[in-house]
Amino acid sequence: MADTALQLIIFFMVSTTYDAPNLAEIRLPESETQTSESEHIYLSLTRQGRVYLGNEEISLEGLKGYLSYRQDQRNKVVSVFADKDLPYRDIAVVLTLLQEQDFLNVLFMTSPRKDTGPGE
Repeated sequence: MADTALQLIIFFMVSTTYDAPNLAEIRLPESETQTSESEHIYLSLTRQGRVYLGNEEISLEGLKGYLSYRQDQRNKVVSVFADKDLPYRDIAVVLTLLQEQDFLNVLFMTSPRKDTGPGE
């Protein structure tokens, strides 16, 4: 009888969770985190080699002018949507232009891969 009671006490001691004692009162600052589309620069590169800034078509010279005018926004993420059939040399021209203007935070957008099953 005593061993059963001892086993129950051990079981409840092991399975009980405890909160860590909070010895210091810490007040964390409040903040509001917002992620907006304005934190990104969207570039689209079509199969035909056209470049779009947002929804507007832009030439490479126009893109260079836009980036040089926006040097205070160099830390923004540049999201690049490039057609999968576009030759890499056309993508490299845009990447070189971004690098020359110090826009180094580049993100390539992709579509999720369809699961075709094992071995394919």
